[in-house]
Amino acid sequence: MIGEPGDRLLLHWDLHYDNILAGQREPCLAIDPEPLAGDPGFDLWPALDLRGW
Repeated sequence: MIGEPGDRLLLHWDLHYDNILAGQREPCLAIDPEPLAGDPGFDLWPALDLRGW
């Protein structure tokens, strides 16, 4: 479920290709979260910001 802008949800905040694994129960599994409460739109930023790699 995607929240509305302004909602505060628990975010993964370390979502990038090294932290996505193939799973058996689900096609993908996100590991190694850095929990952060915030707007759901900000959770995608680490996946898009590859400058430090």
